[in-house]
Amino acid sequence: MSLVFIYFLLASIVLLLAKQFKSSQYLFYLNPFNYFYIFTILYLIVPILFYSNSISGAYLIEPYVDIHNSYLLYSEYFISILAIHGLIRQSFISNIRRPLKILFRIDKSFLFYSSCLITLYISLVILINHSNFDFFGNRVVNVENYAYFNSKFKLNFASYVLVGLVVYQIASTSKLKYISFLSPILIFDLLTFGRYYLFLFFSVLLISFLLLNRKIPILAVGLLGVSIISVEFIRAIVGGSLNFDLLVIIPGELLLTYIHTIKDLYTGQQLITPSEYFDIILAKLSFISSFSNEISSYKPPQNFLGEVFFMDSKIFKYTYPFLVLLILEFLYFIVNKTYFLGIITLTFYVILLPVLFRNGIIIGFFELLYYLIYAVPWYFLFLLHYTGQKK
Repeated sequence: MSLVFIYFLLASIVLLLAKQFKSSQYLFYLNPFNYFYIFTILYLIVPILFYSNSISGAYLIEPYVDIHNSYLLYSEYFISILAIHGLIRQSFISNIRRPLKILFRIDKSFLFYSSCLITLYISLVILINHSNFDFFGNRVVNVENYAYFNSKFKLNFASYVLVGLVVYQIASTSKLKYISFLSPILIFDLLTFGRYYLFLFFSVLLISFLLLNRKIPILAVGLLGVSIISVEFIRAIVGGSLNFDLLVIIPGELLLTYIHTIKDLYTGQQLITPSEYFDIILAKLSFISSFSNEISSYKPPQNFLGEVFFMDSKIFKYTYPFLVLLILEFLYFIVNKTYFLGIITLTFYVILLPVLFRNGIIIGFFELLYYLIYAVPWYFLFLLHYTGQKK
C-alpha cells in the first residue's frame, strides 16, 4: 500500500496548523480543532509511518498485516474528512473572538478556602497511602495500585474540582500563583513516574498563559514534551532498560497504543453493539455510577480509532468522522461563545486529550461532559444567582 496519500494528508494538516499559528498564536491555542489535529498526527499518522516505513516497525506489524491494512484504509478516510473540513472552515478562523474572561465575580474567600480544603485532602490521601506506591520504582505496579487508589479516594475527581477553582482564580485575578494548589498531584506523579497529572498541570499552565494574555504559551507545550520524554528516560534508567531502540521510539505510548489495538483486533476483541455502548456512555454521565466501585466489562481500545473497529455497526464506522467533527464544532462554539464555561471547557478538553485519543473520542467526550457537570457545580449555582439578580 502506498503511503503517498498519508504524506499528502500530513502536509495538508501541518500547513493548516502553520497558517493559523502564523496568523495569531493566541487564537491558535483557543481553537479546539488545532489540538485535535496535533494529536491526530501524534497518535495516528506517526505510528502509521513508523510501522510502514521502518524495518523494526514492519517486523513488529508483520503478523497483523491484513488487519493493519484495513486500519490504514480507514485512517486515510478519517484523516481525509478531517483535512477537508479544516480547509473548508479555514475562512472562519479569523472570526473567533477572545472569550477568555469571566462574566461575574465570585467571593474570593470561597474560592481560596475551597482550594485549600481540596489540596489538603489530596495531600493527606497521598501521605496516608504512600506505602501503596513504589516511589522511583516499578511503574507497572504503581499503575495497578493507582487504579484501586483512585477508585477508593476519587483523586481524579478531586483534581478536576481543584482545576476548576484554580482556573477561575487565575482568570479573575490575573495572578498565576494559584496554580501552586496543583503541586501535590504534580509531585505525586513525578514520584511514581506518572504522566497524567504532569499533563494536567502543564495543560492548566497553558490555559493560564492565555488567561494572562502572554505570548509564550508555546513554553508550556515545550515543557510538557520535555517532561514526558524525561519521565520515559527515568523509567528506563531505573528499570535498567535504556537502549538505542528506546531512544528511537520515545515517547513509546504513541506507537504502543497503536499496535496494541491492532493486536486486540487480531486476537478477536469482543464487539459491542451501539445500544451497549450507549449504556456505557449513560453510566459515565451518572454521578452515582461513576462513583461506584463497579468496573464495566467493556475494555476501551488503546488507540482512538479502535472505537470504530470494536463497534458492531457499519453505520457507526462511516459516520464516525462526522460525529467527531460535530463534537469539535460543539466545543468550538462553547469556547467561542461563552465566558468561564468556555475557559473551563477548553481546559478540561486539553487535559483529556490523551484519554480521548486512547479510549475513543465519543466516550471521551462524555467523560468531558461528566467533569463539566459535576466538577464545577459551584459556578453554575453562582451563575443562577447572578442571573436572578440581573432580572
